[in-house]
Order: sequence, then C-alpha cells, then structure tokens
Amino acid sequence: AVDGAIVAVGGAGPRASAEILGEGGRWASLPPMRSARAEHAAASVGRRLAVVGGVGEGFVRLASCEVLDDPTGAPIWSELPPLAAPCWGLAALGVQGKLLILGGRE
Repeated sequence: AVDGAIVAVGGAGPRASAEILGEGGRWASLPPMRSARAEHAAASVGRRLAVVGGVGEGFVRLASCEVLDDPTGAPIWSELPPLAAPCWGLAALGVQGKLLILGGRE
C-alpha cells in the first residue's frame, strides 16, 4: 500500500500496467511503468512505490529500477539507479525511508 492505497504493477506477459484500487473498490489505471516486467519486486517508501528487477520481454533478466511518485495525486514514473546485477524473484521492503532488496535469482 502507498499512502493507504493498494497499487498493482506489472505481471505475467510481462506487463507495464499499473493500477490503483480507488474509492468504491474499483481499479483505476495509472501511467504504465517505463519497462514491462514480471517476477519483480515492489515496495512503498513514503508516498513512492519502487519497482525493481524482474524479467522483461523475451524473459531477459532486468537490473532496471523505477519509482512511481505520488500515485494518489499526480502520478509519474522515473528511473532509479539499476541493481548491481539483473535479478528476478526478489523481494523489496521499505524501511525508515530506505528501500531494501532481498534475495532473488540472477
């Protein structure tokens, strides 16, 4: 959850889609991610949603990371520095304003 809202991103395919569960229990589209991805990790860090790694088109492993700023207001995606190595099947956690990346497979 980001700022109290549930946000769903990407998925099998891979997909670049992003949606937010709004009032009344209906999903609403957000701007798509910069990269289509599956098997990625996502975590909220303050009012931002970080999305890291995964697999892209052709099942290419990704090191790319991106962040969705202000998903409940004026959402916009921007790049974050890439992971040290491409990684999929990982976990992410926002703790005290920092993004922690755990596990995964190269």
